[in-house]
Amino acid sequence: MKNNNRILNEINVWNNKVDNLKGVFGNHVADYRYLIRAKLEHYKEINAKYKIPANDDEKIASKILKAEVRRLEKIAFPNRVERFVRKSIESARYIIQKILGNAHSEQKVLAKNEFSKKEKSEDLGNYETNLKKTAIQYDKKLKAVKDDTLLPKLRTSSGKGLKI
Repeated sequence: MKNNNRILNEINVWNNKVDNLKGVFGNHVADYRYLIRAKLEHYKEINAKYKIPANDDEKIASKILKAEVRRLEKIAFPNRVERFVRKSIESARYIIQKILGNAHSEQKVLAKNEFSKKEKSEDLGNYETNLKKTAIQYDKKLKAVKDDTLLPKLRTSSGKGLKI
């Protein structure tokens, strides 16, 4: 009979990795603080990955996993103040990512809309009118000189132009 509990499957994968490390380095590897912190991070990832349990077994496993995360936090970071600061920083980072993520998504939508507008204007033939507008704006910058030539005039402080 196959186990349908995704959380337990992920934990079993982690335990297999730890058993492999124990086989290579010895049983004392499980007590290393680095491994405890890695286990804590892995459990947090599992908890985030399966936030909504699929069945009752996963609900129970999720609650036990949360309790195990709290226990591992106390082992990895025994100082209460340090745990509090870490949790507050983690919460602030999460909020900032949510805010920036929404801002980035809005910018992507605006950029996408602007790009699609350019494509539509090119498809409709508005591209030529856009060129004419720039030509008209450039013609306005040119001043006619008395010799019937269109040369740009150099401006002086008095406002009178000089020929180039």
